[in-house]
Amino acid sequence: MNRKFIELPFLIFFILVLAGCTGIIKQFVDMRGYRYCEILFQFEDRTDVWGTQGLNRCPADEWDQIDFDELRESSGAVNLIQNGPRYFVVNSSEGMNLPEENTKYFGNLEMRKLATVEQIHASKPYTEVVVMRDNTWIFEKDNEIYVLSDPSGNKYVMQSFSQILDKDLEESDLSDLRHKIDLPSGWRYEVEILDENLFVHANGNAIVIQDNLFNTYQKL
Repeated sequence: MNRKFIELPFLIFFILVLAGCTGIIKQFVDMRGYRYCEILFQFEDRTDVWGTQGLNRCPADEWDQIDFDELRESSGAVNLIQNGPRYFVVNSSEGMNLPEENTKYFGNLEMRKLATVEQIHASKPYTEVVVMRDNTWIFEKDNEIYVLSDPSGNKYVMQSFSQILDKDLEESDLSDLRHKIDLPSGWRYEVEILDENLFVHANGNAIVIQDNLFNTYQKL
């Protein structure tokens, strides 16, 4: 399977943990179901990533009221990527903390600068991408997990689901998500209930994919 190396997850890829930072995701008491949004400002020489993580749960009315065209023009960005809303499916994370940055309001929505990176590369659904980060996702015992399997037997566990394309998608829909996504030939989508905690390690490089609804999975 072909892989592409990138320095951040984003709308076409995934979201949430960015390379080149001293960490982004704070270990919440239980972050499963935590809603968050990101805005990526693409300039000629860099991309600035802003997110709501650790500040708020990206209230729908505040997110929906942002005039993204006006925001792009006023910021001087070449392009603006709306990466959200998203919801964590993991219960907690170890090894990364939110950066200490000044916050800023976009409309009425408070966000913090998560990272500045040099390049963004696009990819197709169900294509492996290597994201440079070092953390551990923790899925707790007795929770449902959602696993993609490719024809070679590789498995990928969902870390977040997205309402970017399907605005009505809820966590309660994930058990039957196989009826909503377009799986390539030979791929499977399965639901498991954990009989013990599951630890998914990145160890510097996390291999991640997205389905065609921009839900994000990490390779086991």
